[in-house]
Amino acid sequence: MNRFTEVIVKAIVNFSIKEQGLECKNAFAGFYLPSEVNKKRLPIKNSKLKQLQKECVRLDDDIRWLVALISDTGMRLSEAVGLLVDDLVVDVQHPYINLTGHPQQRLKTDSSERVIPFSRIFTLGCSTDQTSSKLSILF
Repeated sequence: MNRFTEVIVKAIVNFSIKEQGLECKNAFAGFYLPSEVNKKRLPIKNSKLKQLQKECVRLDDDIRWLVALISDTGMRLSEAVGLLVDDLVVDVQHPYINLTGHPQQRLKTDSSERVIPFSRIFTLGCSTDQTSSKLSILF
């Protein structure tokens, strides 16, 4: 039984229990199959990351700066897309992102709030255009 079949079986049993008005639990509710393919994801080599970041700087647009930020910090895509200009602290010796939740962009978990340092290369992307803009959203 694969993962898709497992989900379908649970859904059919849940539907039948409700339709028949039965007072029982789904016997498959706590049943999980191990993944058929247990491929371990390998990290991206540093040389490839550096090459990617250089290309992002060369192309110099919002999407590339977003990729550069994610590759530099390890942030989730949803975290980076929801950044506000005020979340960036660049006028210090070690620039960082103050990652906090916002009404328009919640974090995955409460413990996701953190301070994330980033390299000087990304500060090039934090041009005065973006930081002095009337918009508060970075990307």
